[in-house]
Amino acid sequence: MVVNLVTKNNLEYLLEIIYPSKNILQDFVSVDEKLNFIIKLKQEESKVIQKFLRLSNGDTLLDFGVGIGLITEQLHKFVAQTYCYDTDKEMLEHCKNKFNTLKNIEVITDYEHIQPNKITVNHVFAEHFTFEQFADCMQKLYNILQPNGLIWIDFFNEEQKNDSNKHLNKNFYGLNKTLDKIKKIGYKHKLIDSRNVHVKMLLEKL
Repeated sequence: MVVNLVTKNNLEYLLEIIYPSKNILQDFVSVDEKLNFIIKLKQEESKVIQKFLRLSNGDTLLDFGVGIGLITEQLHKFVAQTYCYDTDKEMLEHCKNKFNTLKNIEVITDYEHIQPNKITVNHVFAEHFTFEQFADCMQKLYNILQPNGLIWIDFFNEEQKNDSNKHLNKNFYGLNKTLDKIKKIGYKHKLIDSRNVHVKMLLEKL
């Protein structure tokens, strides 16, 4: 097995939360097959995030929406300290067990802990929040970012939702509405890739 698991049954349950049955995992039968496929995807995604966030060994990073920790597992090697948070308590429990021997990873279990008198970071990777939470989350992340700190977010573009992707069971955001919200908070967008339904955006705190 590639990563330290709590139990196979628990992992399968967590994978089904992140990647519901009607998606790219439906062709895989075993938990190992599903996990190995997702690991490869996340390894490639981590390389892109590392490149655009320009991570270095003195940096601090927050993985907001950590899931089962596949991005944190890759990126913590490049920074001094990594924090990770998820709204799902079972995901957090999984990560606490998975990373319990790594000194530069702290699993945050309380959303209210994400405030500047508790932590500050150079960089944030964030995904999988609902649009109802979006403005509050992005304001909270802005508050803990150091000046000129970078945040990488991704979300599903509402303008490109159609019959071929509506089964994804993801939160679709309107691109223009998203840009309006982040501008009001005080972010400057440095890069937007909206060529397909999965939008990626690099933002800077002014």
